[in-house]
Amino acid sequence: MAAPGPVIWIAGLALLWAPGYLLYRRGGFAIQIAVGLAVWPVAFVWLPFSWLPVIALPVIAVALALLVVRARLRPPALVFFLAAGAAALRAHDIAGLAFPPWVDGVHHAMIIRALLDDGALPASYHWGFHVPAAILAVITGNAAPPDVPRLLLHYGQLLNALSFVTIYAAGRVLLRSRMAGVFAAVLACFVSYFPAYYLSWGRYTHLAGTLLLPALLIVLWRNRNCAVPVILAAGLALIHVRVAFFALAFALIVMKRRWAVVALIAALLIAPWLLHVRPIAGTTESHLIAARHNRELMALATGGISGLAGWLGMLAWGRIASAAWLALLVVNWRRLRWRPLALLAAWCGVVALVVTFWPVVASPDSAAITLFIPLSLAGAGLLAWVVPRRFAAVLAVAIAIGGATTLVDIVNPATILADDADLRAMRWIARNTPPGARFAVDARPWTGPAWVGVDGGYWISVATGRESILPPLLYAWTLPRAEVARINTVLEQWSDRRWDVLRGAGVTHIYCGSLSPPSRRATLLADPRARLIYRDGGAVVFELAP
Repeated sequence: MAAPGPVIWIAGLALLWAPGYLLYRRGGFAIQIAVGLAVWPVAFVWLPFSWLPVIALPVIAVALALLVVRARLRPPALVFFLAAGAAALRAHDIAGLAFPPWVDGVHHAMIIRALLDDGALPASYHWGFHVPAAILAVITGNAAPPDVPRLLLHYGQLLNALSFVTIYAAGRVLLRSRMAGVFAAVLACFVSYFPAYYLSWGRYTHLAGTLLLPALLIVLWRNRNCAVPVILAAGLALIHVRVAFFALAFALIVMKRRWAVVALIAALLIAPWLLHVRPIAGTTESHLIAARHNRELMALATGGISGLAGWLGMLAWGRIASAAWLALLVVNWRRLRWRPLALLAAWCGVVALVVTFWPVVASPDSAAITLFIPLSLAGAGLLAWVVPRRFAAVLAVAIAIGGATTLVDIVNPATILADDADLRAMRWIARNTPPGARFAVDARPWTGPAWVGVDGGYWISVATGRESILPPLLYAWTLPRAEVARINTVLEQWSDRRWDVLRGAGVTHIYCGSLSPPSRRATLLADPRARLIYRDGGAVVFELAP
């Protein structure tokens, strides 16, 4: 039986924390979570996937037993309160969602399904995020095709909420102030649109990478032992190569010799995969940042002061608060620690140069949606060194509450392709159509040679186990060109309502999603070539008439 959302959150937290706790008990909760996120994909390089869920359960049990005996997990009350608030906000973001928004979630669910069904090591794409998700699907009973999208929603938001603890740890170490760590986490999770807006795009792999990045920087900065940095570096390379490049840029600035040793050993650790990896040609980046979010990025890009001032400007009293903040900065400028700020600025500068002159390594939009890490840290440093200590905690809570009001509706309605009616239809299809059924769905051109779905029909192939004329997005860069051209020809002809193409493509059924235009549904209902066999609200399934 599939476990509900709260169980997925609890089990997912245990799955990530337990191996990190056993391997690095002195590292703190944030580092332990990052180690757990990295260790499962690294283990998959060397072990069959079927072993990992079997290993996970005793690892969790032993870690929990040690925790009970030692009882050392005592976070500061303010940090615990704000982290719980961040988790509640992220859980609220997916309330009422039946599927991950937008188009990326489909191929992430496909990779999870491939791991569950075949257990094979993928030859391309970054799959490190998907391994813990697939393990979680097994141990929570969410491995059936219709349950994977919901698991992806909850697991993704768990990682999003955990950004609070990793950003807090990075701020505390780099800025040498617990209060600076609190401000950094508050700015990242309550004020910045990223990482919260990753949900609307389905950027789960990038999210996992940004969760691991601050932890890697911490252990490279502080820890002389190479074992934990090696695991984190190897895991980050498997989770998201571009985010791994951002870590490399930071390493080049600081220039510690042992970092080269860490990188070499990490490469050897994942060598069995590197030896047969096949890069995906092209990019699946969408350039659909809304103007509202572009303004947010432009404000943050000018630095920590302007970023928070831009947010304050949205409020009625924003100008007064911004003026007071700048006045405090002028009065207390001697308290500022310029070295960490200079380091963050240099880090952003190196990344900016690379994405400008060598965008193949890291695209500008991938850098833009990662900026919340250095800019939240910079803004936190300015806050912590300017605001009197006796007011700092109250200000952090006030910023969190005020920022949460702007993020409470973070999901862009335009990115929602399917709803509960579609989910019920998927479950019906999985139970009532033959395994060899093939569905025609509506699609539209995307970037490059790819087409994507326009409604819930896009989820059929991964949520029902039935075939569709529209594969998940990655087909355009992984299949042979002739096969891609054949698929696109069928999609184009069906978009023009060429019914003759359906028989030739082996189509047996047609699906109309709950959120598709009513005119399309009415056209299909009136056509004798489509026989209605299921209807629930706007979700409709037709069988091709003989």
